[in-house]
Amino acid sequence: MRGSDRRITALRRAVARRKRIEDELREMLAWQRDEQATLLHSCEDKGNEIERERDVVRAHEERIAQMMIGSSCFSIAEMQASMRYMDLVTDRIRVLQRELAALEQQYREKTDEISRTAQAIASNRGRIDVCERRIGVLRRKLDELASDIADEETEEAALARARNHIRLGTGRR
Repeated sequence: MRGSDRRITALRRAVARRKRIEDELREMLAWQRDEQATLLHSCEDKGNEIERERDVVRAHEERIAQMMIGSSCFSIAEMQASMRYMDLVTDRIRVLQRELAALEQQYREKTDEISRTAQAIASNRGRIDVCERRIGVLRRKLDELASDIADEETEEAALARARNHIRLGTGRR
């Protein structure tokens, strides 16, 4: 009986420790999800910035096209300046695209990290459940043992009373 009590105590400690670990893992998961949301927002912002720069390039391409077909004033200096500016913007777009790719990679890594943390929480929760079921089994066994002991004591007391009654009854005759 004492061994079972010790096992129950040890299992309770294990459950308490696992619950603390679960709390820590859930805090970590919340923090990771916040970081993931920030990364997603950064990716969206970077994508919007790239699109704005592409709009600038398209506007300058349209302007140059208008100069070439004669719809607007043609100036070689203005056309060259527009082309140089388009080159600068195109270079800036390439830089922004590399930055976006890096942010997207960080986002994927964060998603993988979140997945691993969620798996750790599930695994830890499974261990808690196993320990709690084992505690239940041990408690039932202890209750059954205590009930058997009480039944035996009641039986022995009844037998002792019966013997006393027989002795007392036999001794009178």
